[in-house]
Amino acid sequence: MGKIGDLWVKLKLKSDEYKKGLENAKKETKDFGTWVQENWKKVAAAIAATAAIRAFASGVKIIADFEKANSVLAGVLGKTVGEIKALSNSAEMLGRSTAYTATQVTGLQTELAKLGFGEGQIMSMQKAILDFATAMGVELADAAAFTGSTLRTFGLRASDTEDALN
Repeated sequence: MGKIGDLWVKLKLKSDEYKKGLENAKKETKDFGTWVQENWKKVAAAIAATAAIRAFASGVKIIADFEKANSVLAGVLGKTVGEIKALSNSAEMLGRSTAYTATQVTGLQTELAKLGFGEGQIMSMQKAILDFATAMGVELADAAAFTGSTLRTFGLRASDTEDALN
């Protein structure tokens, strides 16, 4: 055979290899498609279960953080967690109705308690401090420490909080 014949044989062999490769790829793609059709519910269930477990774990952590923050607050106030139920309920309510979490509100309450403010005073001050923190873009605990220190420095009462912050 001449050069053209040799070239034709090589091209034919390459063409056959190419066709065989395409057939294998087609078969593997079909096999994968079949596997997906047969197992998509199992895969979806596994993904959903993983997401549910992560959501549950996150919820447990949020609750644990809130309970820990309440224990710290109770300790600062020299009371039991049961004795500060009004503050805890208030933190939960504000956590649901504002941009802050209940744990962050409890941090605000703790900072005020550290400065010697009592439960009733804290309850009367927290809304104004929430508004102040939101307007200033600062953390609640920092806003509470600033506000409480300012009131103490100038001899103001808890009832003066809103006026002092405006």
